[in-house]
Amino acid sequence: MKKIVFICAGNICRSAMAEFMFKDIIKKRGLENKYSCESRAVRFNNYGKDMYYLSKECLDRHQVPYTLHNSRMVKPEEYNDVDIYFIMAEDNRDYFNRIIEDKENKVRMLLNEVIVDPWPDGDFEKVYEQINRGINEFLEVDNA
Repeated sequence: MKKIVFICAGNICRSAMAEFMFKDIIKKRGLENKYSCESRAVRFNNYGKDMYYLSKECLDRHQVPYTLHNSRMVKPEEYNDVDIYFIMAEDNRDYFNRIIEDKENKVRMLLNEVIVDPWPDGDFEKVYEQINRGINEFLEVDNA
């Protein structure tokens, strides 16, 4: 089983949305036995917080199920168990590398463009569309 971890700064908007979106998409595609996923932060500012309410509202509009979420940091001891870390922007890589040395090049952008942090008043619909596109592009290539 391939383990995916979605990464953003605080793990309450982009990466949390990506986690629940990925779980929903793989369930609908019948790929639950092929992948597992989680999400993490690379900065401490939201540690332990639930997903941001505007992220939840966006997922609700798109009928993506989610559960209670607790923002968590990436941990060096988990590195060997993860196959791919998907980051939302290049600055996520910089913060990641301060915590974990990516010696196996597991960190990659979810898209070939920045998924802009919607906190505190950004465009959550655009973020949803970008994450959805990135997940589906990955799954198309990975399952070709």
